[in-house]
Amino acid sequence: MYYGRQEIRISFKSLVIAVLLLFLFDGLVRFLADFLGLYILNAWKDLTILLLLIFALTLIWFILRKLTLTLWDLLFFVMVSYSIPMGILDHGLIQTIWGIKIFFLPVFLYIFIFNLLKGDPEDQVIERFIVYLLILAIPIILFGFVQYKTHFLIFKELAPVTLGKISYIKLSWISTSIRAIGTFRNQFEFGNFSAYVVIFSTGMMLKSRKFSNKSLYLFLIFLGFVGIFCSTSRTSMLAAIYGITGILIVRYLRHSSFQMKSALFLITIALPLLIFFVALFGLGKEGGKLFFLLSTQSTFARLIVWYDALVHFPFFKNPLTFLFGFGVGAIGTAQGHVRPEFYNPVDNLFLYLLINFGFVGLIIFLYLLLAPVTRFLSNIKEYEFGWRDLVAILTLGVIFVEGMYSTVFEGFPLPYLFWFMHFYFRFKS
Repeated sequence: MYYGRQEIRISFKSLVIAVLLLFLFDGLVRFLADFLGLYILNAWKDLTILLLLIFALTLIWFILRKLTLTLWDLLFFVMVSYSIPMGILDHGLIQTIWGIKIFFLPVFLYIFIFNLLKGDPEDQVIERFIVYLLILAIPIILFGFVQYKTHFLIFKELAPVTLGKISYIKLSWISTSIRAIGTFRNQFEFGNFSAYVVIFSTGMMLKSRKFSNKSLYLFLIFLGFVGIFCSTSRTSMLAAIYGITGILIVRYLRHSSFQMKSALFLITIALPLLIFFVALFGLGKEGGKLFFLLSTQSTFARLIVWYDALVHFPFFKNPLTFLFGFGVGAIGTAQGHVRPEFYNPVDNLFLYLLINFGFVGLIIFLYLLLAPVTRFLSNIKEYEFGWRDLVAILTLGVIFVEGMYSTVFEGFPLPYLFWFMHFYFRFKS
């Protein structure tokens, strides 16, 4: 039996609700897993749920008999097609599956979903989505602040302290500060989410005309920085500063394309090097005496991690691994869960891509992300200041600022939010 397209296609509002619920779903399942002792839920909940979603969407696609793929989608599938078998041959099936779960599934999911959207979503919908996300951020960041002040985190992360059936975690002290995680898995995702709040709030404040709205967004900017402070993530702090600067540039220099692009290029290069500038002069090297957010201990640690990754994965010594890498899951979070004795967090998106997918994979991934951004910036005079500017700045900030010091796409649910915004950006640009 053939079902009409309008009966099957999903609405954009349904997608918005689903993305917002991911934030609550992840925290709820984590709490239940700790409460019931079913820790396997933590490890495989997102893989199981998303495989079921993709299976359902694939069945719908077979009914519709239509799938639209762009050039960057096809290139991404090329990267998938060589990295999966290469990963299985190099480091085994389980570690490869884990790598697929944390890196490929969000992109697969949104390629299918955006092929099933009913009609052309209106621009106002995405701006309302940003507002809903900022409202949701208020309890999340306040919860992180409570963690920071009360010295307890509800979700088990490093050193559990059992109170009844619920596992808590005692303080994690780094540079004499507490690393809050909010409702996320770790402090880095909480800090990155807070940086998103700063970027979105800044753009919405500049766009709004009402004083009451501007005051609310100014409060949210402050709240976002509180979240970053409580997470102690210096990378997230840089991303937030980059976001504010970038938005101001595209807001007030959008009629001068050359000046705008030159200024964006300058801060894109300058801000990722700021931490190294701080490290060079040794600010905070004694445990954060000047200001703990400038502590450079983790910067020096990253240098060691990068060197260690290059030593154990010399992708440049073999033409095959230089071009195509060691396969998905070779290094990163997958290592930590499957082969902890060989675990290296990489803490650099570019090294992560080179080791897993090689030079070809790095170019494909950057092209996938930057193609709609460059097209938007080249035609920026045609658009009013709005959500497109925010997503363009967010994309650049995630790749070139956060990506310098972390592997930002190895998580849940924050990468799903990023890919959702980016696919919609591509859909409309």
